[in-house]
Amino acid sequence: MMTSVTTDWILVALAIAAYFQFWRLNSNASASHSKSSAVISKPPTERPPANWSGRQPPPPSSGAIGDSPDSLFTWIQISDIHISRYLPKGGFPHFQSFLENELPLVGPDLVILTGDLVDSKSQSTLTSEQYLDEWLAYQAMLNRSGVLERQAFYFDQRGNHDCFNLGDGFNGSEFAKMSAVRRPGYVYHHRKTFGTYNFVALDACPNVGTSRPFNFFGVLDNADMNILASVVDKAGAEGHNHTFVATHYPTSTLITGFANDGRGMKDLAPRVSMWVCGHLHRLVLDIGKKMYAFHASWNLLELELSDMKDNAVFRIVAVDHDMISFTDEYLSLETIPSPRLHNIIDSPTEANPTPPPRKPFKPIILVTNPRDARFASPGNEPVTRIRSSKFIRFLLWSETPVAPEDIRLSFDGQVATSSSGEPLQPMPRFKGDQWRRGVPVNETGENFLPLWILQWNPSVFDDGWDHELVVDVIGRDGNSVLASKRIVFRVDGARAKNEDMGSGLGGKVILARFSPFLKSCFVLAHVFLTAAFLLARLFGDKFNQKVTSHPVGLRERILADRSRAGSSAPSESGGGGQQVLATPQPIGSRPYRRLRTRTGSTRDGMEGIQLCILWCYSSFLDLVGTPSYFYPLFSYLLYVVSFPWFLGSLVPSATDDSNRIGAFYTVGIWFWNDEGWIPMLDTWFYSLWSLISLFTPLMLYLAARGRALHEIAGIRANGASIERSASAGTVLRIAVFAAEKVLVILWLFVSVRFINMVPSYGAITIFTSPPLWWFWLWAVAQVGMIWWNEVVFKFFRRGSQYSIVVDDAEEGEEDGLNLTFGEAIDSASVTARRRNRSRDTGLI
Repeated sequence: MMTSVTTDWILVALAIAAYFQFWRLNSNASASHSKSSAVISKPPTERPPANWSGRQPPPPSSGAIGDSPDSLFTWIQISDIHISRYLPKGGFPHFQSFLENELPLVGPDLVILTGDLVDSKSQSTLTSEQYLDEWLAYQAMLNRSGVLERQAFYFDQRGNHDCFNLGDGFNGSEFAKMSAVRRPGYVYHHRKTFGTYNFVALDACPNVGTSRPFNFFGVLDNADMNILASVVDKAGAEGHNHTFVATHYPTSTLITGFANDGRGMKDLAPRVSMWVCGHLHRLVLDIGKKMYAFHASWNLLELELSDMKDNAVFRIVAVDHDMISFTDEYLSLETIPSPRLHNIIDSPTEANPTPPPRKPFKPIILVTNPRDARFASPGNEPVTRIRSSKFIRFLLWSETPVAPEDIRLSFDGQVATSSSGEPLQPMPRFKGDQWRRGVPVNETGENFLPLWILQWNPSVFDDGWDHELVVDVIGRDGNSVLASKRIVFRVDGARAKNEDMGSGLGGKVILARFSPFLKSCFVLAHVFLTAAFLLARLFGDKFNQKVTSHPVGLRERILADRSRAGSSAPSESGGGGQQVLATPQPIGSRPYRRLRTRTGSTRDGMEGIQLCILWCYSSFLDLVGTPSYFYPLFSYLLYVVSFPWFLGSLVPSATDDSNRIGAFYTVGIWFWNDEGWIPMLDTWFYSLWSLISLFTPLMLYLAARGRALHEIAGIRANGASIERSASAGTVLRIAVFAAEKVLVILWLFVSVRFINMVPSYGAITIFTSPPLWWFWLWAVAQVGMIWWNEVVFKFFRRGSQYSIVVDDAEEGEEDGLNLTFGEAIDSASVTARRRNRSRDTGLI
């Protein structure tokens, strides 16, 4: 017969085999092939020359910044439109208002849309599908606005919602048929008389467009990194001015690969002037209203843009003598989000959909010189030009003409004045294009630049400190402020030192590296839990022997102190006969409660910590020592790193089973087709969340409460019976009992959120998911058995309202020892009570 020691070492071998399988699966997933069918064809990039500095140098200076709109252009970014057939507000009306009003007024050189053109979610939001009417509505709005008639003006790219549930791959998708670019990413060289500016849109959607909810994180694979490497190498070799990269996903939510020559983000990102993205909207509860970050290790400025869907936000970026400035603005609507007044399902291509109600346009101000030092990127911008500049420069868009006297500038809180105290003369001058109310983009091919200038002496502010500049547009009444723009600037071109970007938590999210973080957290948590189970299994008995071998062991002393509650018997722990008064408590109910002596002084707080640690570990040993608990829990840990969580129709719209059904592993998703492994960060996140939300709480609950179920039979077998005491349960005890049950029910409800996968991925997920459905049902059964046991024996907590009457086998009569239920299931408590009773009666 196999001994327990042999069994334990077999378990160790199984754990090692599981981790080897996990390593093999992760290696295969990480080495998956690139998106060969969904990228712009580019030749493999070669390693740059050995003398390459690794960073694109700023272009040579073309002289001091003057008063003309030369060397200046603007472009607009929008993101996350989410045109939906079901959403009653936002999305469609916001995009319509932008195309009809803000876009003609601003008149940029080009527009880029960073993903999520359509919503693709069902009315219940549980499933996803590429609805044709949503795409038709998007295409119809582009055609009506005329943006497609202007060459190299409007560029769009995919977001995660645009690749939900793509059964026919990219080539058969609606994006490939109805978008402006119709390619999964693009490289556009924007050539001006004063330089070349590269716009690179990297498609970070996974190779296979799975249905929601597992399509949140993105991937920049080998093909994407080759494109980026090729562009930055060419920019450096040909002296291009700037390279702007656009992705739907922020870099924090990306799994990034390497180019053919081994270069990754840390090598290529420093040669990107600015990285723009969308996707995160404003997080939850608007905690990410501003999501800007500067990656110091990459020398990269990354700007996430809030959504057009609910918040109606767009971004204007200006490049003035190669210094980059931007402003995020709201659409001029009466309500945000605005109600959708157009029925997309019935008439997606209606010629004149009802526009949303608007309010008067608020002037937009964008200061281009000096540039805002909070967002400076000294390694990629010629910021030293600020020191030699002769004019303050700012762009001002307005629906009505603005007079010079309507503009007020202030430095460091002081309105700019002359030596006589009068307003600074000359006043700001309009040096840009002639004012206009807004021209349809298809009727003009030029960038509208409403430039204003004001002569200044930058040496006055060249003191190595941050300074503040505020530009206000004053109403005709002379008091009201119609618009205001505040920047922090430095003449030396350095980044602001006393003020950050004001992003708060949103900036931390952009700076994060979720890919290594989630992977590391899962691996560490899993290894810790597995090691804890194995160590307790191998060395738990030795630990118990060490604790109980002391003349008055710590565990026994706890029970003995409780058994003498209220008595004046001397303490067995010594201390000159010092007496201990303690409230009767079962083991496990607040073992860290401070025990007070007769004089009222508090024992050393370390003892309470020791008691708590001892109880936790003792309960865990009880859990590991219970086979009906240990083997299911340990099997769960080994299974989730070795086998798929479930099989399901991950791409329901696919017609072929090999393209539709996939296996969901911790390291990614496997399809039985040419795609093979699809590395996804979603799978790591879900695996970690399951460990945290289901496995760990169940383990703790079984350790704290579960042993009663397995020890009750032992109590009765030893001749004990459970009797109810005369005192009834208190209201507080009943309330605590009810609260505990409510919390457990809520936990079980939250942990079963994977039920949402059934509508998306089919009923097959129920029958092929041992770590999900099977394990959850087992967890419910164990909790139910514990509660049933409590009901049968009528106790609310392991407390003082019920007692255990132990039949002394040696004396052959009832000895009258009364223990709480929690103490009775511990043999040490029975021994301690018997010893105390014998001492009191003089038997020993």
